[in-house]
Amino acid sequence: ADERQTKLHIQVLNNMAHFQDDKFNEDLHDCIEYFYELNMEDPVIGEFFYDIDLIKLKKQQNEFIRAALGKRNIYSGKNMRQSHVHLKITDAHFDALMSNLKQALEDKNCFEPEFIEDFLLRVEGFRADIVNA
Repeated sequence: ADERQTKLHIQVLNNMAHFQDDKFNEDLHDCIEYFYELNMEDPVIGEFFYDIDLIKLKKQQNEFIRAALGKRNIYSGKNMRQSHVHLKITDAHFDALMSNLKQALEDKNCFEPEFIEDFLLRVEGFRADIVNA
C-alpha cells in the first residue's frame, strides 16, 4: 500500500503541474463533457441528469476532480452526502456512474493509464456517502 500511495502521490504531482496548462484544461473539459454525455445516455442513471443545472454540475465536477488530485480549497460544492441524499442512489447507480467515469477517463486520455485506477479508487471511497437507497 505504501508503494502504491507513493506512486499515486507522484502522479498527483505530475498532474498538478499541468493545472495551468491550457492543453490539460481543455482535455479535462472534454473529459467532463463526455462523462456527462455518457451519464445522460445511460439507461441506469440517465434520468438523474435530465432536470438539473448541467453547467453548474460540470463546474463542480471539474473542481471535484482537481480537489481529488490534491488541489486544495478548490471544490466549492456541498459535501457528497448532502448533494445526493434526495436522489435515492443505489449501488447499481453508483456502479454505472463509475463505469462511465472510467470510460471517459480512458477514452479522453486525461490521465496516465496507471493513474486512472488509483483515481477511481479515490472516487470509490465516496460510495458510502453517495449510495443511500
